[in-house]
Amino acid sequence: MRICISVVALLLLFAVPGHASTAKKMSAEDLFQLVSTALAGDDNDEACAREVETIELREQIGGDAFQVLKAEGAGPLTLQALDELQARSADLPLPAEPVIITDADPTPGRQQEMLAKITDYAIGYLSALPNMSCTETTRFSSYGPAAGVRGSRKAREESPEGWRLEDTVVEDVDYAEGVETYHTRTLNGAPEERPVAEIRGSFSRGEFGSVLQVTFATASQAQLQWDHWERLRGRPVAVFSYSIDRADSQYWVCCISMGTITTNGVRHVQRQKWTSAYRGCVYADADTGIIVRFTFRNVDIPPDYNIVDARNVLDYSPVTLGGRQFWLPVSGIHYSRSATGRRRLTSKKLGHPPDSPSRWRDEIQFSNYRKLEAESTITFPTEEK
Repeated sequence: MRICISVVALLLLFAVPGHASTAKKMSAEDLFQLVSTALAGDDNDEACAREVETIELREQIGGDAFQVLKAEGAGPLTLQALDELQARSADLPLPAEPVIITDADPTPGRQQEMLAKITDYAIGYLSALPNMSCTETTRFSSYGPAAGVRGSRKAREESPEGWRLEDTVVEDVDYAEGVETYHTRTLNGAPEERPVAEIRGSFSRGEFGSVLQVTFATASQAQLQWDHWERLRGRPVAVFSYSIDRADSQYWVCCISMGTITTNGVRHVQRQKWTSAYRGCVYADADTGIIVRFTFRNVDIPPDYNIVDARNVLDYSPVTLGGRQFWLPVSGIHYSRSATGRRRLTSKKLGHPPDSPSRWRDEIQFSNYRKLEAESTITFPTEEK
């Protein structure tokens, strides 16, 4: 059995590394997800260890979950903090339900049965959705020495390292007849109408299900294999890992700003994109195929691009619209990192100063879902030539 790291939208706990905090009481599952998130979305071993040191468990973590975290690459400081936390929790009861379910792996026939249901669900996901609207709130943050600090070089150098919120963008999202349309509502609390492509150099799209559809499309030739059983938000889920080669990929990474160009007096943003190889995990109900979490990480990124690591996680929850229940995205995280050695070479090309941050995180929340009635009309903007 090969364990794939699970990820949840708990990165806010790492928003300010080193920030003094009182002990946080957590269940074994909460701790497991916390550390998994840190491993999947941030390679700062010291910050992760400091956060673990603030945890007070209500129950033992359990040997299986602890071993998974070790096997998945927790750094030495994090491992030490986990060892100490486990020692402090030795007299506590075991969790009522284990985080890692150690039931026997399903037979090959059962695995194929589950995969068929998951594939059918993913392929038909978009066509099954109703016409609807929701609010999407994205918090754009960066990490690095003096990230986002203005003023003299001395002031930037003396600024503590950590995650800093740069922008909060609120958009109205309309989904109708399989098409997503975004309308910016506010930027940092002030009214704003510019599309996010004119506000940010990079951003995420496709959370409503297009990434599921292209992943399970026959043309993508996804290599899927059984991974493990896990308990996620209190319910058992089947976890399959997958990988897709660049030659077969239908997933475009777009868009990273390359600066601007003015043509006939009109300013245009230049962007670069590429077809990406990627891999990740799909978490689904074993009986229905309903996908409750989807993770993907871009791999085999061309060497001439600034980004050397990019990963995403999407969480879905049931939402009732028009008397029917649909599993819709409720949160997501997009994380990316540039190579420190390439930062000075590429920063000018990307429009960033040489001391620009090397890591970025977009935290996405979906809320206020409502069904569009039959008489509602949505107009779609025409693409600029």
